[in-house]
Amino acid sequence: MRHVHVQRAGAGRARGVLGGLLLLALLTACQPSRIEAPPAGGQPPTADAPLAAARLPGYGDVRLVGVADLSGRPRVDYSLQDAAGRTLIRLPDFPPNQDYAYDETRAAAFADLDGDGREDIAIIAGFMTGIGPGGAEPFDLAGFYLGSAQGFAAAAELGERVNAPGQREHWRSIDELIEVARGATP
Repeated sequence: MRHVHVQRAGAGRARGVLGGLLLLALLTACQPSRIEAPPAGGQPPTADAPLAAARLPGYGDVRLVGVADLSGRPRVDYSLQDAAGRTLIRLPDFPPNQDYAYDETRAAAFADLDGDGREDIAIIAGFMTGIGPGGAEPFDLAGFYLGSAQGFAAAAELGERVNAPGQREHWRSIDELIEVARGATP
């Protein structure tokens, strides 16, 4: 299993450009890939960095990217791009956007979650309620997109099952999330 770690933005323009080129080279060599937050003390990927990569039938090599929208309540929108950065598929609204304020994407991976032989997408993102004394404390929520011949559909019900009280403590990493999601997919 290959994990690629992305450093948070703000580390300096030169290091950022070199790191971006290295990341692009790694992402194009990986299929499928996963990016996960580094161990304690490291920084998670930024919302606009490539998050995962895969080779999809009909699209070739693609990478999952997210763009944070900080106007109004913070949210994130995900899409699949080709190596040149052209958007191939704009994914449906990320279900956790509906209830909470987006903080950052922590991990993402392509994996077949429902056993149909097609790549699906699993994402762990940090959110905040923004209400009360602990409102600025981020917490993780999972979201999913299931692949089909027609494209990708948001799997809100799967996210609700996996994010339910008593389930969230069963996953801390993207690999654990994928295993929990596979067990929760009908």
